[in-house]
This record gives sequence, C-alpha cells and structure tokens, in this order.
Amino acid sequence: MEKDRELFLYMASLIHNGTYNYGIRWKDFYAAFSGISSSDPRAICNDLVNEGYVESSGDNDPFMIISRIGIEASDSTVETLFLGIRKDAASYNLAICYSIEPSLVKSIFSAAYYGSYAVRESPVAKTFVPICTSDEFQKDPRVAKIVKDSISGWNRDLSAITPLIQKRWFSDLLFMLKNGKYGNGGFNYIENMETAERDEFIGGTVSIIDNGLLVTLILGFGKMLSRKDVEKSMDAYSNRTRKKDRVSRVYSYLSIGNDIMVGLEFLIGSFEFLPRANELLGVYLFIAGSSQLLIRPLIEISKRIHIYRINRTKIELE
Repeated sequence: MEKDRELFLYMASLIHNGTYNYGIRWKDFYAAFSGISSSDPRAICNDLVNEGYVESSGDNDPFMIISRIGIEASDSTVETLFLGIRKDAASYNLAICYSIEPSLVKSIFSAAYYGSYAVRESPVAKTFVPICTSDEFQKDPRVAKIVKDSISGWNRDLSAITPLIQKRWFSDLLFMLKNGKYGNGGFNYIENMETAERDEFIGGTVSIIDNGLLVTLILGFGKMLSRKDVEKSMDAYSNRTRKKDRVSRVYSYLSIGNDIMVGLEFLIGSFEFLPRANELLGVYLFIAGSSQLLIRPLIEISKRIHIYRINRTKIELE
C-alpha cells in the first residue's frame, strides 16, 4: 500500500507541475492509475483530502492539488510509471518523442492547447500527457536510461513515412526540422500559421506522434533528406514559400499606398471645408476617400485568396 501511495503521489506531482494538464478530472487520473496499480486510487485520494493536499476528489471534480507535494520517487516507482505509460502506445510514443526533441513537441502541443484542440480523447492518454512532457520526469537519469534503451531498438524504416511527402503539413514539418524553426526564443512558428494550415499541421503531426512515426522521422532525418523525391519536395516547398512572401509584400505595399491616399484625401478634403475654400472639391475628396476605405478589405480578401491558391497548389514529384 505504501508503494502504491508513493506512485500515486509521484504521478499527481508530475501532473500538477506539468504544462499540459488542461481539462483533466479525477476520474481520468483514477483510470490511468488503475491501469498501473491494483490499489483503490479513491481511497488514497480520500487520505490526501484529509491531509489537506486535495480539496475535493469526486470523479467529475477537476484534478487539483492545493498543497505542493514533495516526493522522492524510488527506482521501482519510476520504472512502474514508465511501464504504465508504455501500455498506452500514444503516450509511450509521446514520451520518447519529447525526450528526443522537446522543443518541437512543446511547439506542437502549445499551439494545440492554445487553440483548444482535443489532442487526447481517452482519459488515460489525456492524463499521461503532462507526465510524458514533464521536464522533471524526462530529466530524471533513470527515465533517460529507459528512453535510451527504447531508442536503441527503435524501428527506423522510413517506408511508412514516404507517402506523406506530398502533404502540405509534412512539408512544413520537414522545413521546421531542417531549419530549427520551432519555439526558438519564445516564438511559436506553428501559432503564426494561417488557421487552416495550422489545423492541418496539428492534426497531422499529432497523428504521427501517436503512431511513433515522428520518432522514426527524427532518428532517420538525414537519410530522409538524402532522398531525391524529398529534395524535390523541399525545393518546391521553398519556391512556394518565396512566392507567398512576394505576394504578401505586394499586397502590403498596395494596402499601405491605399491608406496613405485615404489619409491625404480626407486631410485635404477637410481643409476645403474651411471658409473661402473649394467646398465642392472637398466633397469629391471625401467621396474618393470613403471609396478607398472599401478598397482596404478588398485588398486583404484578394491577398487571402491568392495565398490560399498558392497553398493548395499540389507539389508534383514526378
């Protein structure tokens, strides 16, 4: 019973201190704990309520610790928790992926939770997310050793990944991995994507985290980039990115020019309404300025349509 209490406290501490503990309820935690231990988690949690660590522990109550738990987990507790994570394939793949490339996973999950995406539906997987992405857990030498042993025998066959090459979100991912454009200096490259692009990217990347393909991609990234079809895809992606940048600049200049004209027309028109000025000219200038106020959203709409068409252009690899 004491060992199970230690495991309970260790899991609770990691989740409480974790970043992605959004939307977890006690029933989710109970389900995850019951998959690892035969002890009744509700009985242990009732003791924590009596000891002042937890305010309420009903199934539908939000997971919340009101007093910081300090726990030194034993080797067996750490190993038991990792074995529990391993039982859930998506959580296990997330733990390995986070250990290898934490900045990338943080970028993906931060963008997902920021946009309120349901990246984990099952209670067990949802509960394990803050544990698998906990720096406290991942930096533990005992966990690092388990991860290292897991990676050494990882299947590095890229054949399951190559069909993804023509997907736009996969080109984004390759670009980010190649150039290190994720989460650097607090800037989240994913959050600054267009909404449709971001939705597609998060859905795609979360799916390959779940099935372990992102780990395979990272481990075999050099081999992946050496493929001719990938090289061609990346060149096409770079050309498309440059074209989008040129289009954005042109529309930005048009918008700035339009705003300057609107400002001048209203300013000069206002002077024309002063005594002994040309009031008729002022009216015409106001009409012109008002018309150009309508042009501003049209420029933005045209820009979005133009970029949307560029994004939807299929990358041909033949």
